[in-house]
This record gives sequence, structure tokens and C-alpha cells, in this order.
Amino acid sequence: MLYIIMAFFSGVLIMTAIAINSQFAKRHSMMQSLITNYLTGSVASFALLMLLGVNLTQLASIPNIPPLYLSGGVLGIVTTFFFNIIMPKLPAFYVVIIRFISQMVTSVILDYVIYQSFSAGKLIGALLFLAGLIYNTHIDQLNSKASSLRRFS
Repeated sequence: MLYIIMAFFSGVLIMTAIAINSQFAKRHSMMQSLITNYLTGSVASFALLMLLGVNLTQLASIPNIPPLYLSGGVLGIVTTFFFNIIMPKLPAFYVVIIRFISQMVTSVILDYVIYQSFSAGKLIGALLFLAGLIYNTHIDQLNSKASSLRRFS
């Protein structure tokens, strides 16, 4: 039950962060939004490490970690950049689904690159979500056109 609650709050926090970053980027600049996002995340992560009593001498081993394993930070910057652009233009539902599909596809790619393991189930699931998103977008467009026609008739 604890994992379900944590997953729920994780989703809420992700969507809240996307919305805040998008608004921040509109009011200031994309670069300032990205820097603020990652500085805030770094400070919060460091504070959490301190709160949990993690031995900080372990951080000295970071330079020995293969760069591929640290690529999540770069991917995070890239995705934050793109979501800052698309968030104001799309309904929140689409943003959530696009983020989910992106995470699934990235997971498939990283599993293959790091572990030489391919998950057809994850890829098929991502493609099904994508098909559903495309279908839903098509239905929304048809409904929008129909409502426009009714207003003018």
C-alpha cells in the first residue's frame, strides 16, 4: 500500500513540476527555468541524503561511475526543455501520456544498451499508449470540428 501512495504522490509531483517549470520558462527564460529546476532538485536531494543519514563519503565514487549511468541527468534536462515548450500548448492529459510513453521507450532503450535485454512487452505497451493517444487526438479534433459547425449553422 505504501508503494501505491508513493507512486501517486510521485505522479502528482511530476505534473506539478512540469506545470511550474513551464510557467517559469514563459515568465523568465528557458535557460533560467532549467537551471532553477536542477539546482532546486540538487539541493533537495542533498538535504534528503543528510536527513536520511547517508554517508557522504560515498559521493567520492561518482567519478568512477560509467558516464552512461549518469546520462539520466542529461535526459532530464532535455525532457524538461521539451515539456516547458509543449505544456502550454497541450491539455495536461496529453502531457501525462506523452511523458509516460517517453519513459517507457527510454526504459526499453536503456535496458537494451546497459543489460542487453529487450522487453517486447514494454515496447508494445508504449506503442498501444501511443496509438490510443493518436486515436483520442483524432476524436477530439472531430468533436471540435463538429461543435464549430454547429455554432455556424
